[in-house]
Amino acid sequence: MTEFDANTVRAFVDDSLDQLSGLGEDLLQIEASGRDADPELVNQAFRAVHSVKGGAGFMGLDRITQLAHAMESVLNLVRNEGLTLTSANTSDLLRSADCLTEMLRDSASSNTCDIAEYVTALEHISVDEPVILPEPEPGIEPDPEIAVDLAPAATPVPLTTTRKQASAALETLDYIFLLQY
Repeated sequence: MTEFDANTVRAFVDDSLDQLSGLGEDLLQIEASGRDADPELVNQAFRAVHSVKGGAGFMGLDRITQLAHAMESVLNLVRNEGLTLTSANTSDLLRSADCLTEMLRDSASSNTCDIAEYVTALEHISVDEPVILPEPEPGIEPDPEIAVDLAPAATPVPLTTTRKQASAALETLDYIFLLQY
């Protein structure tokens, strides 16, 4: 952990705990709403975890940053309408939120916490859950200048990426993929 005065650390911890105080209730409400989850509620949950991640990264609280990042990845899938929370997903997020809260309460020793179980569970949600793309709006015709023929090629061309790589690329728009055939 980077050296900060006690007041700075306390302010970060207090703010983070405040940000996370309603997260459990929000997650349960998002799960209960299924595909009809309120986008603003999903964004609120995402922003809370994102804020904790950013502050923890600045403060050198690496394990808090790692766990918050894993939670943020799952919430980003929900936010982009690619994942509907199930009771199992929500349970993993709630357990991770509890761990995150405990690490914040003892931030001085948070970098020694074993978070592997939580991160692994969250990564499996991000990787294993099917991403359901929204149906195109009826009546919208593709622009012929940018339309891509998606008919199967005579000889299939292998294209590999992981769901995690694709999700990260879409989230940050850091990459442009060139497909050659």
